[in-house]
Amino acid sequence: MEEVTVLRLTTSSESFCSGDTLELIASADNASLTGWLIAPDQATVQITESGVYTAFAENACFRVEDELEISTTTCTTCLEIPNIFPPNRDGLNDQFTPLIGCAVESYEFVVYNRWGGVVFQTNDPDEPWDGTFQEIPQPSDTYAFTLDILFIDPDEEDRQIKGEINLIR
Repeated sequence: MEEVTVLRLTTSSESFCSGDTLELIASADNASLTGWLIAPDQATVQITESGVYTAFAENACFRVEDELEISTTTCTTCLEIPNIFPPNRDGLNDQFTPLIGCAVESYEFVVYNRWGGVVFQTNDPDEPWDGTFQEIPQPSDTYAFTLDILFIDPDEEDRQIKGEINLIR
């Protein structure tokens, strides 16, 4: 019987956020059995917690083991942009604003009607659009927007985004 030469350990993703599921994969050449100590008969397992996970590969003559240390991180989404809102004064989603989860250095958010006219503009991330222009409710339609945002955190990517918002009445 040949020696098990290489035990390869891989994951389904390079990042692992708290609350997510990560797939661990063990593979080996010349192995009759490849698995994990938490699931000896499975070469692939799904985990939800950080920790040290041990995999093994064996055949009739040899057994090799290796460990994979997995750490979760608290992932924050610095920017999410909804694409629909109904400003019908029911207290639910009556205003539209990009959702920002990180500190901002500069911000410009502009909403345009279908003819390219500016119906809303702000440099304040806390100022939402209420679906009006000059205090007149705007009709149900698709509106274009531009968002230029610079984050204070140098690890966050600054963004210039063009998109659409659906206003529904």
